[in-house]
Amino acid sequence: MSPLLVQFLRRLAVLALVVAALTAFGPRVLRELGVVGPKVPEAIAVAESSLTAARRYGADDSMPAVQEAMRHLEEARALQGRGEGRRARRAAAAAAEQAILAQGQALARREQQRRQAQVISSDIDRVLNSLEDLYTHISPGLGKAETTALLSHLKAGRQTGAALILAFDQGNYARVIAEEAGTRKALEAIREEMKAARR
Repeated sequence: MSPLLVQFLRRLAVLALVVAALTAFGPRVLRELGVVGPKVPEAIAVAESSLTAARRYGADDSMPAVQEAMRHLEEARALQGRGEGRRARRAAAAAAEQAILAQGQALARREQQRRQAQVISSDIDRVLNSLEDLYTHISPGLGKAETTALLSHLKAGRQTGAALILAFDQGNYARVIAEEAGTRKALEAIREEMKAARR
């Protein structure tokens, strides 16, 4: 093999290694330097919109992921103001990452509330049906005044229970959970009144 051909092949091999290294690390370096990818204001805007979406999904400021996202976002704004673009982009990316984590946590919490509210709503519906059955069972043996009074209380109980079931149907799961104890107490008082009237 001629020395000229060997030298050419060596240079070609070195060139191939350089091209491979540039292909592997070039985009990452260019992104780190801010040549490609989002600019600092765009990165901050992405983080802000992710945080806004998390709040729409039900995340609040008490969640650690939201607190971290807000801290990183403020840091990104401060770094942008000082002209430290690379660090500002990193802080904005960290804020967006925490905001996305908060979105997932908020959705999981909402699903857990939905399941809990569904159980409560179904059970309140069952209690209302049992109250109506009890009324149907005891009303024939009562006087007109007692029957009217019990019917009035039963209607009030239906309204109370229906308000809770309607809250579930409208997706207000937190209200269902918050008002469960009061609704159960009101319905139990009606049940006790019916049992007392039966005696």
